[in-house]
Amino acid sequence: TISIKEFVAIVVRLTGFRGKTIFDKTKPNGQKERFVDISRAKELIGFAPKWTIERGLMETIASIKTQI
Repeated sequence: TISIKEFVAIVVRLTGFRGKTIFDKTKPNGQKERFVDISRAKELIGFAPKWTIERGLMETIASIKTQI
């Protein structure tokens, strides 16, 4: 489980973003966390993630940097 705030902190660190991150607390309807249950996929087809969120973000950021 990872919160949106934790996710943003990882993106900031990996991209080297030096700006200020602001969370708009006037929008309380947003999700603080998202959960994905992969237990059925694991049970049916033996699925297990190969990468962590951080590794996936690193690969995504690297790919985007090659396109800009």
